[in-house]
Amino acid sequence: MPETTIIAHVRAKRGHEESVGNELEKLLAPTRSEPGCLRYDMLVDAADPAHFVFIEAWESSDAHHVHLEQGHMEAFLINCKGTIAEATFYHLQDR
Repeated sequence: MPETTIIAHVRAKRGHEESVGNELEKLLAPTRSEPGCLRYDMLVDAADPAHFVFIEAWESSDAHHVHLEQGHMEAFLINCKGTIAEATFYHLQDR
């Protein structure tokens, strides 16, 4: 299976930038230790502190799907309910 790259854009609702950023940071260590995770980096838009960008690389799309089912991902969704304005995900694969 080809390597899978994910580019994720997450935008916090106004007034929730810090709490969303803190919850997103909690995903870094456990995700980086998951089998199949090659890269999991979080960036913040210098002009817009509500805009977070993730650059992820996974050994396969299966590894990424397993990631989405982990407890730390579930906790993030619960803890950030109502604080995310939008999220866009781009799933890219090598040709």
